[in-house]
Amino acid sequence: MGADPELALWTGFALSPLADPPALAAACREVAKPSLRGTLHLAPEGLNFTLWGLEADLQAVFEPIKARLGEEGYRRRALPAPKQAPFRRLKIKARRHLIPLEGYPELGPGSPERIAPAAWHAVLDDPAIPVIDLRNDYEVAVGTFPEALNPQTEAFSDFPTWVAAHLDPARDRTVAIFCTGGIRCEKAAAWMRTQGFESVLELDGGVLGYLAEVPEAEQRWRGECFVFDERVALTGALTPGETTLCHGCRRPLSPQDRQSNGFEEGVSCPYCIDQLSANQRAARRERFRQVGLAQARGDSHLAPQAQHKDKVS
Repeated sequence: MGADPELALWTGFALSPLADPPALAAACREVAKPSLRGTLHLAPEGLNFTLWGLEADLQAVFEPIKARLGEEGYRRRALPAPKQAPFRRLKIKARRHLIPLEGYPELGPGSPERIAPAAWHAVLDDPAIPVIDLRNDYEVAVGTFPEALNPQTEAFSDFPTWVAAHLDPARDRTVAIFCTGGIRCEKAAAWMRTQGFESVLELDGGVLGYLAEVPEAEQRWRGECFVFDERVALTGALTPGETTLCHGCRRPLSPQDRQSNGFEEGVSCPYCIDQLSANQRAARRERFRQVGLAQARGDSHLAPQAQHKDKVS
């Protein structure tokens, strides 16, 4: 018998002008194979993707992108691929923006100052460099670097307001930033340079790149890393952790959250229980019951679910 087909998980992005994203999205959909799951978003500012499937099928869906951008026209990282698809379906979409900063012009990456994961600890240890976690507050709550500042943002578009209130380019000449996979860093760094910040250091490959390259025993990361797929959050070994999602509000839940009085599987959690009427709780119970019945039959029940803001890496 032959070897099992090789599964792969790719994540990456490009921030560079992209002409006619709908046409490129259509070309990618045309060659996409049934094995593929995940997201590929294309916009005038570039592309962003996390895709799982057979290695050969991933290579095929990127042929139209390579023809447009070239072999080096986008950043791609291969991460350990789970045996089960971490996404329910494949979404290839053209969008107006990848990660908009409301009220600001579109910005490319400029000249990124990327810091390799192996050199990141030296940045964390430098008291003169503010280290900023660019991710949203609910992501930071799942895990972060203890040395990092948390802007407590609900959306990436809130970041400029936080910078104006807490940083000064005349004082903070060098700052360091990180996100999940790197694209939010590239956008934020480009904007910060327009605001007068002299040096903006980015963790190359984001938290996922750090966890992939730094041995687990040496990692300074604490907690789990939230990801926008069915795994919810990953450990330092890039395996699914203990964090789950509230089926109602889609907020990440720790084991402690699930022990609270406000938690009811499939219905509510401590963060949404006080916002729900009796009718809403009943509706969620029924939806969760239908999901369970569908699973028992071996069917997929994709009920409408609330979405997090900034669903990017």
